[in-house]
Amino acid sequence: MTNPDICEDGDSIFGTFSPVEGDSEHQGLLELNMLDKKEAKKFIGAKSADEIIFDIKKTLKSDSLISQVLGIDIKEADSIAGDYKLVVKNINRKVKGRNQSGIFRQAFW
Repeated sequence: MTNPDICEDGDSIFGTFSPVEGDSEHQGLLELNMLDKKEAKKFIGAKSADEIIFDIKKTLKSDSLISQVLGIDIKEADSIAGDYKLVVKNINRKVKGRNQSGIFRQAFW
């Protein structure tokens, strides 16, 4: 796992989600690979401290995904709608690990 400066396709964004018109805040992790390519484009190129406005129902198509990202109950996610603001705190990128077959052989042979 690395923490790049700029978000690319397939990355995850950790940040604060809040309604544009409202005062509730939720910390959450948004995985771009869970979004449609069209919706993911809004987040590509983001940097730490950037603010991104998006329609939460259009971007996160299901109540289960909304509840997962915002960390709320699925019943509460049903009432979530409208424009939301994401303040980017951290960008995460998964990278393949190095092949360490030599260590494996030493440990298990």
